[in-house]
Amino acid sequence: MEHMSISELKATALSGAREDSRVADLSAVLGDRADQCLLVGGCVRDFALGRTPLELDVVVLGSALELVGSLGPQSLEIHERFLTASCVFSWGRVDFASARRETYAHSGALPTVEAASFDEDLLRRDFTVNALTMPIGASEIGDWPAAELGWEDLAGRQLRVLHEQSFIDDPTRLWRMARYAARCGLTPEAVTRGLAEAAVEGRFLERVSASRSGSELLRTVDPREPASAIINAGDIGLLSFVGGSDRGVSQLDNAAGRFPDLNQERLRLAAVWWQAGAPTQSLTALIGELGLGAQLTELAVQACFPDDLLQVLQVVTKPSQIVEACSSWAHEVVALASSPAAADPASRWLSDLRHIESPVGARELMAAGVPEGPLVGLGLEAGLAYFLDSEGASDVEVLEAATSAVRDAGWQK
Repeated sequence: MEHMSISELKATALSGAREDSRVADLSAVLGDRADQCLLVGGCVRDFALGRTPLELDVVVLGSALELVGSLGPQSLEIHERFLTASCVFSWGRVDFASARRETYAHSGALPTVEAASFDEDLLRRDFTVNALTMPIGASEIGDWPAAELGWEDLAGRQLRVLHEQSFIDDPTRLWRMARYAARCGLTPEAVTRGLAEAAVEGRFLERVSASRSGSELLRTVDPREPASAIINAGDIGLLSFVGGSDRGVSQLDNAAGRFPDLNQERLRLAAVWWQAGAPTQSLTALIGELGLGAQLTELAVQACFPDDLLQVLQVVTKPSQIVEACSSWAHEVVALASSPAAADPASRWLSDLRHIESPVGARELMAAGVPEGPLVGLGLEAGLAYFLDSEGASDVEVLEAATSAVRDAGWQK
């Protein structure tokens, strides 16, 4: 990513905000109340980097909760404890927050919040590049309120925390550091990197609830984030705090590139727990407490211990054997077990074999006299196996193979 000077960054931010119709719509909704508000945080950073923010963030000098009640949004979600509100208008979403200070009762606790000045609000933020502001409807570059070194760090493509307790107060900032580095092409500067390493070594993430850790993990594997976000998390040492390992994340680019049709969120999650170890009761309980949902939890547990799959893949040769070996495993787990080799069985299954269907279905088997029930399933499996292994097999031959297997199981026509 090309480096820009501070003046170039501000000019880019100004241009981006002018071209984004949401900013004009926001200014119109606020009217003369825009003077008590500033665009802040990630949206200013993104505008400055030439990116389009997902939503607008606004800091309010005064009560954001009182302000939003008069704006007439289509929907409104108020978080009174944190002095914040999320508004959805016909033209987009805006997150409002009162200028505030935060204190933490202990590491990993949710903050206690009270109203404060703009300057104090900037100091409570995670990184200097997220402590930038610009006036709503600004017409020229100015001395916009920002944390010390905020614009300088953005120009230098650096991530810097605002104080030494940052990762201790809120250890989830470690996950955000991994995402911002990947998303915006930023590198933690030396002191921040050292503080992050100390926070990981001090195991402060263990003081964060499992559900919060799960939410941060899901944000990090979101397909809208670069794959390097979860790779960064592995490099920092975060994956062990969700019961994972870094064995799989190094394979992500290769697997994602060869199998682009796979669900990328699921593939990234499978990589988090790839070969993390036998799913003991404690590991399974930890994964279950993350709040991933039933399907993703099942995927994570399966990815922990793929030894049976890896062993059988070393000996299978026939297409039917490959299908039998892989079919009970999640596609994403099989992808991580694959290699680029032309004869790799996992790759053959993902690229081709899993899509092949037998020309003989349940209707044909029942028409041949096979009674509805388990015997039909047995015949379908046998017919598919014969079709996979016998190049150019006719429908009649496949049906004979299927019914033969059913007869061997005791069926008499």
